[in-house]
Amino acid sequence: MEAKELKKLSRSELLEMLLDRSKEVEHLRKELDETKKHIQTLEREVKTSGDINAAINKLTSATEEIQKFAAVISMVSNNLTRK
Repeated sequence: MEAKELKKLSRSELLEMLLDRSKEVEHLRKELDETKKHIQTLEREVKTSGDINAAINKLTSATEEIQKFAAVISMVSNNLTRK
């Protein structure tokens, strides 16, 4: 709304507009706070899933090493029993 149009409005109309804007601002602030909380929750979940993925990768690597070691032990065991 332009300045000329605003000047034509009565005080009560201006106050009503101001009140409407205040309510809108309050609603937007609440929505922003909720959005921030949601983002924080998502960030925690991403961090946790990253930690879980790192642990899974370490376990997978350890499992592969154990399987290699078991294969070597089996091969050595087979060689000892043949002799």
